[in-house]
Amino acid sequence: MASWQISGEYMETCNCTLLCPCITSNLAARPIEGDCKVAIAMRIDKGAKDGVKLDGLSFIVMMHAPGAMGDGNIAVGLIIDERASQQQQEAITAIATGAAGGPMAALAPLVGRVAGIERRPIQFDVQGLKRAVHAGELVDQACEGLPSASSPGEAIAVDNTLHPANKRLSLAKATRSRFNVFGTIVALVLNAEFPGRGIVRAAILIPWAIPTIVSAKMWGWMLNDQFGIINGLFMRLHLIDHKIAWAATADTAMYAVLAVDVWKTTPFMALLILAGLQMVPKDIYEATAIDGVHPVKVFFRVTLPLVRPALMVAVIFRLLDALRIFDLIYVLTPNSDQTKTMSVLARQNLFEFDKFAYGSAESTLLFLLIAIVTILYIWIGRVNLGGENR
Repeated sequence: MASWQISGEYMETCNCTLLCPCITSNLAARPIEGDCKVAIAMRIDKGAKDGVKLDGLSFIVMMHAPGAMGDGNIAVGLIIDERASQQQQEAITAIATGAAGGPMAALAPLVGRVAGIERRPIQFDVQGLKRAVHAGELVDQACEGLPSASSPGEAIAVDNTLHPANKRLSLAKATRSRFNVFGTIVALVLNAEFPGRGIVRAAILIPWAIPTIVSAKMWGWMLNDQFGIINGLFMRLHLIDHKIAWAATADTAMYAVLAVDVWKTTPFMALLILAGLQMVPKDIYEATAIDGVHPVKVFFRVTLPLVRPALMVAVIFRLLDALRIFDLIYVLTPNSDQTKTMSVLARQNLFEFDKFAYGSAESTLLFLLIAIVTILYIWIGRVNLGGENR
């Protein structure tokens, strides 16, 4: 027997576009929109738990299920009226989570994780068939009851439901719904489901997958001053007033190399960082969202520190590529002093000038330079290559 009793105004909304299928299927039906997002708001007009009065307080239970509610793995967050004392907060938490028994206890085995508890001023407005709930920056929702033809002033009701709150439920349509609880923009982007997602991610890797020699030749023609598409495009956009030999002009050769190198290597860097981002637990984003942390602060205080190991490894790979770059420069800007690197210089001394001693020394020096820079980077950056916790 539950040691508590509450009564008052109850409002529940979900993201299904039609009648919620959970009502008639005992939580077994799959949601209409793919996943299930539910907000349960309660204004307690009169209630108590173990002698702790809860009159006049409100709370909101936020739930998210990836599939049917009955399949479990539900993420739950709780927003409690900021006016509640510590005892009242503990009482409401026990009621809302099912720890004190009652209707919510049936959902307890289906909960996969608890995102957290947050205190906010909760405003519960009732005007005829209209209901609205506002909880700071976290929740802003409203609905309007579907008027009954037989009972003017009342909403259409469904009787004998299996809903834990009441067997009789009034139906309403949502007029406003905004939640800032389950996830930030970063988490939504990483977990976004859309047709062709795999094709898009694979297409992004095409620049990195193309052999560098092929890329350099392709861009060499695109940057050509007579036939190149870049000059034609820039002149149409009125960015330049005459054709430029981007790869052959001393002032622009280095910019051309940088642009092509960034185009080629950015997808690989993005792939490594994306792998790190997908390892970040979603619970952390849900907890920060419930706490009302600004997304910019979440990025710098949560996301960036957690993806730092992957980011540091990605930078190491990029650093090694940049220090030993040869093929792109040799093909795109041959014999250009403005873009000559140590690898190009060593090749010239070895094969064009027959200065084997100079070429060998430059190659050895390049190897030592790469080794020293890498070791210093790993040591100063405290990169954990072994994966052990520190």
